[in-house]
Amino acid sequence: MKKYDFNKIEKKWAQKWVKDKVFTSDLAKVKNPYYALFMFPYPSAEGLHIGNFYAFTCVDVMAKYRKLQGRDVFEPIGWDAFGIHSENYALQIGQTPMKMLSRTIKNFRKQLSSAGLGCDWTREVDTTTPEYYKWTQWIFTKLLEKGLAFQKKAILNFCPSCKTVLADEQIESGACERCGTAPEKKEMKQWFFKITAFSQRLLDGLPKMDWSEITKSAQKNWIGRSEGAMVKFSIADCRLPIEIFTTRPDTLFGATYFVLSPEHPLVAKITTKEQKKQVEKYIRQAGAKSELERTENKEKTGVFTGAYALNPINKEKIPVWIADYVLMGYGTGAIMAVPAHDERDWEFAKKQGIEIRQVVAPYWKVTTGNAVPKPNLPTIKRNNADVIVKHWEKDEYLILNWKETGWTSFVVGGIEDNESPEAAAAREVREETGFKNIKFVKKIWPQFYNFACAVHKNRNQIARRTILYVELKNSEQEKITSKEKAKHSFKWCPGHEIGKLDLIDAHKIAWNFFNQKEAAFIEAGVNINSDFLDGLTTEEAKKKMIAWLEEKGLGKGTVNYRLRDWCISRQRYWGPPVPIIHCPNCGPVAVPEKDLPVKLPELDKGWEPAGDGRGPLAKVKGFMEAKCPKCGGEAEREPDVMDNFLDSAWYFFRYLSHDNKKEIFDKKRGKKWLPVDLYVGGNEHAVLHLMYTRFITMALHDLGLIDFDNPFKRFRANGMILKDGAKMSKSKGNVINPEEYGKKVGYDALKTYLLFLGPMSENRSFTDQGVQGARRWVEKIYKLKDKALKSHKDSPEVIKKLHQTIRVVTEDFEDQKYNTAVARLMELTNVFSVAKQISPDSWQKFLALIAPFTPALAEELWRELGEKNSIFNSKSWPSYDKKLVKDETINLVVQINGKLRDTIEVEAGIGEEEAGEVALRSEKIQKWIKGKKVVKVIFIKGKLVNIVIK
Repeated sequence: MKKYDFNKIEKKWAQKWVKDKVFTSDLAKVKNPYYALFMFPYPSAEGLHIGNFYAFTCVDVMAKYRKLQGRDVFEPIGWDAFGIHSENYALQIGQTPMKMLSRTIKNFRKQLSSAGLGCDWTREVDTTTPEYYKWTQWIFTKLLEKGLAFQKKAILNFCPSCKTVLADEQIESGACERCGTAPEKKEMKQWFFKITAFSQRLLDGLPKMDWSEITKSAQKNWIGRSEGAMVKFSIADCRLPIEIFTTRPDTLFGATYFVLSPEHPLVAKITTKEQKKQVEKYIRQAGAKSELERTENKEKTGVFTGAYALNPINKEKIPVWIADYVLMGYGTGAIMAVPAHDERDWEFAKKQGIEIRQVVAPYWKVTTGNAVPKPNLPTIKRNNADVIVKHWEKDEYLILNWKETGWTSFVVGGIEDNESPEAAAAREVREETGFKNIKFVKKIWPQFYNFACAVHKNRNQIARRTILYVELKNSEQEKITSKEKAKHSFKWCPGHEIGKLDLIDAHKIAWNFFNQKEAAFIEAGVNINSDFLDGLTTEEAKKKMIAWLEEKGLGKGTVNYRLRDWCISRQRYWGPPVPIIHCPNCGPVAVPEKDLPVKLPELDKGWEPAGDGRGPLAKVKGFMEAKCPKCGGEAEREPDVMDNFLDSAWYFFRYLSHDNKKEIFDKKRGKKWLPVDLYVGGNEHAVLHLMYTRFITMALHDLGLIDFDNPFKRFRANGMILKDGAKMSKSKGNVINPEEYGKKVGYDALKTYLLFLGPMSENRSFTDQGVQGARRWVEKIYKLKDKALKSHKDSPEVIKKLHQTIRVVTEDFEDQKYNTAVARLMELTNVFSVAKQISPDSWQKFLALIAPFTPALAEELWRELGEKNSIFNSKSWPSYDKKLVKDETINLVVQINGKLRDTIEVEAGIGEEEAGEVALRSEKIQKWIKGKKVVKVIFIKGKLVNIVIK
């Protein structure tokens, strides 16, 4: 048999598929549409990247699977070619972006055409063409009509290297996501989209969406819904009002200072003469830091302004500080600081020596033992002193053993009316043990509540507990009463043994607090030191405080969102011009639809960014001069261009009508094809591209163009491809070039290997040895063709294995478990290799099964059977005989260290080795064992696999 020449065969079929229009879709005449979409690429000069190629492959195999099932599949291709990436590279090589892109797109087109992807090349779109960006501009004008596009002055992120404004979402780890430069803050007049008007709608849609959970979680966090209250504080003496938003109105009584962002306009007005120099110096220092440095810096810094704010609850004066951990862009740029119950405020207060006042106490209810509250007993509230008493010489602590109840505890007793906790502690120690000479050391943070049954007093108690630590000065001791002796005895216990004692619940908690580092208590609990809120739970206290604020006109309950409006202005050249004309009489006026597109002028020079706050187009006289569409007077065009994320927020609509000059897309086609059935891409796009696509889709819905507001029925985030376990980078010299491996092993083998590496959502490590294994599998299949004989009938065992494989591979496709589907096909290949011959029916079924993974190989072998039409037009995806797979599978329990973590369907007779391998391949199990060592795998036939890890 001649050797399988993958280069020749893959090239042949890639060209013939295009020529025969195998993957070209008649969008108007479809009956069973399936829209498969990958994120259209930015055509970089480096060419196709393995990460892009993997995402494309994840979509392409599904598209081919659906086509084999008889669906009318549409898998389009286009170019996300505007933006700073392209412009920066053009600057680097001294070429205009237009000239550069004609070359890079040509290269990308060549690479993708060779890879055997099932793209419809007849509907290619390019975001940089006037035919495309006319409709990008049209979207802007429609949003402007609806009040969703507006211009305002704002303090924004400005990248000094890229010389343009950046959206919040384009800041990664405190730096520009494109060039890595720390952005500066600048006040500039910019155009925004009011995505905040959709905050709740964007949030409400998430639970209903079949999207990767990691993506939905990222969007939920980015939208950042917070329920709380707007509270009206004022600056003492001058009575200047200032509002803050807080999620914890229940802690207002605990506010001991007030903080303004260094950029807050009130700072200059309220700073005293004595503090002015320090404040101005601090503002300069804060301005030099990135937002990430300000929010993540462990050392909290700040300066006192000399002014005081009035707490509206109790009219208490609290000092006003400026601190860089408060950002002007979030909330109102001001906060009330409650150090007892906020980690950042705690750190700041500790450093500055500001009072920390506890107003929420942890709350525990006893749930085991004889101290569980009894429903038939009365319940009282009381204040308790829990006293940890240390020996005068040794590291030992006094322990009481209670005779009637069997309890073990520290010294404990009630705090009487008008008695301090310290006095109560001294009295109880003396009464219960006779020790007289006590040195009070400190109160242990925090106070807490517990609810328990005091069996010896025949009642339930809700006790507010104060933990006190005392040391005995000496052994001097007086006699205790016979009544106390009858209650308990005491002993000394070494500190390292205390944790082993069966202390009452309250004192287990007290001992933990005693030994841990003090920190803000940020959980829910019960209010203390809070006047009319005392004794209420956190939720009860929040409601009561909001009602009080609203009644007094001092605040109101409200919902706040982290999401900010989308700044779309860019002071660059390479983007669609903002379709606005500025008239001295009429103000900003949208360019009428009949005059769209506003064409980007072709510039050979003068297109470089100036960094002066205006785009390069401001200097192009022929572009800037315009007539006002309203009054006809002399006017100027807007010199900014739009963020290229707007281009990619709607491109999947345009694919349907790429050459339509009258409308953004054909509504009838939209009805048939939208929403997109499957979309795949990296999760790094969760809060940029994917959030913006949802926003634009909702806006188009509200314009009456579509009847849905989720653009993608299913979105799956793919993981990264690593090289030999490391992230790829040019500096490491480990970048994988798909074209290079396509020539080395063939694209069929490359794609199969990428999909076989592991679950689609996980990061996977690419090795040269592994991809060679995929090549050998492809060659192994090619060698099987001579076994397919017309007269042969397969053995029952072979037929059974085939039908089991059809079932599992079909199910795996539906769940996009491509790695396990490939594994099953490799098992079936081994069965065929052992068989002497293969029947034509089994062979055809097998070719259909492998076709999505190895399209060129499957097509070649299919045509060798005498078939005239492409396998992908054959609708030949096989079905399985239920009788042959009936009762052949079982549900196998998979445990990790004895705990149930997954249930997987396997063959009934599966052996120990295979069961262990299948269990370890499970996506759920891989998450649990990631970074852990598998010690052993225990197998109980027909029942379970227990994976022991450490």
